[in-house]
Amino acid sequence: MKKHFVNIISFMEKQSSTFFLLILFFVPLTFAQENIESIAKLHFKIQSRPMQWFEGYNLIQSGSYSPYQSHKSGANRDSAYVVRTSGSENMIEWITSEIPETFSGDTISFLWVCGFGNNLGNEWFDIFIDGDSTITFSTVNDSYWNNVGKSGAKLSFTTVYQNSNGANFGYMVLTVPSSFLSEKKSLKIKIQGRSSENEIWYRLFAYKDALKFLLMNEYKEYYSSVNFIHMGDAELKFYSLQKNSNSKVELYNSNNLIAESRLNNDGLLSKANIFIPRNLQPNSDAISIIKIDDNSVDTIFWSEINKQRLFAFMDEELVCDNYVFPKGEIPKFHWKNEILVENELGKFQLNVTYFNNDFQKVNSADRPGRYGAVIEGITPNGFKVKRFATLFCSDVEFDDYSKNVPITINKLSEYSITDEAWEQYSKNIERYSFGSLKYFPQNNPDAAILLAGLNEINNLTHIYDSPRIRDRQWWITLKAKLDNQNHITNPLFVPKQNDKRSLPVLNDSVQLESSYKKDQIEKIKNLCIDWAVSGETPNVTLIVHKGKIIFYDAFGLDENGKPISKDSKIWMASITKLLTGVLVMQFVDQGLIDLDDPISKYLSEFEGNNKLTVRHLFTHTSGLQFAGEWASDWNVSLENQVTHVLPLVEVGKSFAYHRVGYALAGKIIERLTGKAIPYLFQENIFSPLDMCSAYSDNTYGGLYCSSIDLAKFGQMLLNKGTYNGYKLFSQQTFEKMLPVKLNIGDREWGIGTSRMLGKGLSATAFGHGAASGSVFIIDPTNDLIIISARNKPGKSHYEFESALIELCASLVNN
Repeated sequence: MKKHFVNIISFMEKQSSTFFLLILFFVPLTFAQENIESIAKLHFKIQSRPMQWFEGYNLIQSGSYSPYQSHKSGANRDSAYVVRTSGSENMIEWITSEIPETFSGDTISFLWVCGFGNNLGNEWFDIFIDGDSTITFSTVNDSYWNNVGKSGAKLSFTTVYQNSNGANFGYMVLTVPSSFLSEKKSLKIKIQGRSSENEIWYRLFAYKDALKFLLMNEYKEYYSSVNFIHMGDAELKFYSLQKNSNSKVELYNSNNLIAESRLNNDGLLSKANIFIPRNLQPNSDAISIIKIDDNSVDTIFWSEINKQRLFAFMDEELVCDNYVFPKGEIPKFHWKNEILVENELGKFQLNVTYFNNDFQKVNSADRPGRYGAVIEGITPNGFKVKRFATLFCSDVEFDDYSKNVPITINKLSEYSITDEAWEQYSKNIERYSFGSLKYFPQNNPDAAILLAGLNEINNLTHIYDSPRIRDRQWWITLKAKLDNQNHITNPLFVPKQNDKRSLPVLNDSVQLESSYKKDQIEKIKNLCIDWAVSGETPNVTLIVHKGKIIFYDAFGLDENGKPISKDSKIWMASITKLLTGVLVMQFVDQGLIDLDDPISKYLSEFEGNNKLTVRHLFTHTSGLQFAGEWASDWNVSLENQVTHVLPLVEVGKSFAYHRVGYALAGKIIERLTGKAIPYLFQENIFSPLDMCSAYSDNTYGGLYCSSIDLAKFGQMLLNKGTYNGYKLFSQQTFEKMLPVKLNIGDREWGIGTSRMLGKGLSATAFGHGAASGSVFIIDPTNDLIIISARNKPGKSHYEFESALIELCASLVNN
């Protein structure tokens, strides 16, 4: 059963009568979590011998400047220096604060703020003290760790914050014998990344007052956390100074004592554990008071805890007894983790309404084909939960003795199975198959979607259609009918070829003029060759300047060991978000959507809640960054789930990159048009721009196309909305989608666009990054498009990308 963990951290005021607001974190047990005991120990350790602690950072000596958010910076990015395990940014070096001549301790501890990314795995770094390799450490995803190095040196890390990408931030402490400074007043510290295939980063934040800030702003006399298993029963963990050992700890709901314990001495601190059964935990906005020896010292705000329970509920899965079933009674639904759901929201009944392929309400299945289930339930707090599921009716047997074998395994060299064994398998598929190989369609919701779509394949009206898109369209139509919209006319006009202006249109051949230096072109070519070889991933690189292709070539070998071709269809990943931005700006241009309207204007589920706007969705300021896999284009119940959590979400208060806003924007577009997003991409962007290879089935990461087709898209943007006579939107509308300074933090972001700065680019350059490593930059001032398409970043990606941009900018600026 899935486990959830809520860690509630409270830093207490010294004054026992003061209540301090709880800081909450919600993470699954499988992830690193902030360990309040480790944080308390760090603070108490400093307090026990404060004269032995010093600032670990004072002056940078060398390293790559790379601002980032820390646990101290809020929405801003503070000064930081980065070292990576791949590429040229492989070391940072700095000097600590000076130690006074009067210091007489045996050991010295230096503290600084740092962070490291480990979503790609654990990699190793070496620490050098005054040029001598002293300690090694890895980016292990633990809340606290410590290592011992040479000559008595010790290194520890305490996590105080983990961002949405899983990067850990907190305090690193280097403790050395005082002999390390026998003839010096400070240390020179260098961190160097060990070369690896995974590009893992470590950031040193340039805070000269990290220790002072910790002592003045973070130190408290009491620390507490509340831990939950299965979001039900809880354990309050309470930590205080050693001197408070044997003090009585009591927990009150209103004036009723519900639990008590005593603080026990545990070395540096004293601690107590209090068990809180689920039935004693309020479901409302009530508070519980923690008292030490009859003095109120802390408050548990249950509204915050119940918010995290609601957020956890969003990941709960409804399952069906049989997704593929014979004619007759239609299978029932239930929560996969019923105990979790009860702990999160309480008990509530589910009611299911079934529809056949013709959108008619039915009580049983009288014919084979697609069926849809609408599952509803009223929670104890009065919210109507809605979920949707596709089913498929077919007379087929599912058991170990059936001759049916729905799932077979393809022969792949990675399996390391001999050819003889695969031959035996292929000859004896029925006898060799068992379990999930025979039951898969019955137990898997994706199988029902596939079969329902394939059953309708003769009715496909688009060559780019698929069973999954067909299923999406079916639900759009049914939901419209349930909202009494039986016939939706798409109000969005398809671009017409009626713009007579003479604007650049790309020819797919290179048009290299004598004004470009041949040696610079050669440098770009050699870089791309080296990138493909050293990075171990092929690329197709294309450069457009002043409406003409001046560089276009393919480099490297594909997965079959064959040279990649220039017209290869490549995964453009999050460049898809810019594609979605262009689509929505057509609605803006035609007066169908206002970016500053609340989404409640377009999605009836949000009626009465007007704080979330369309612009919030595109600028990653929706506050929904906690959303998990359910935040997807393919989640038919997305609107209902966001409506459920939105009253508890802080909209517009922070920037957090996430796909959820684009998925929800897609629902707005589909609601207005009655059409699935993939159809609109094709009709309103790909066809007018003659992007023959392009295909995308979602709003945030599904774009596949050739480099030349992406270049056409880029040239349309350089032309400010028009290409080959097709006007997608006006110049004024184009300006509205460009990055601008957000009201929070220090970022510039637009409608699917992000600012691209430095490396010789102009201040107007924009584009979008991609998890695949594909590069897409549009520089209006330099009339330049830079594309380097690839299916994965490969080794030393950042170094090669930077070099390519610098060479391109230099080529067109000379």
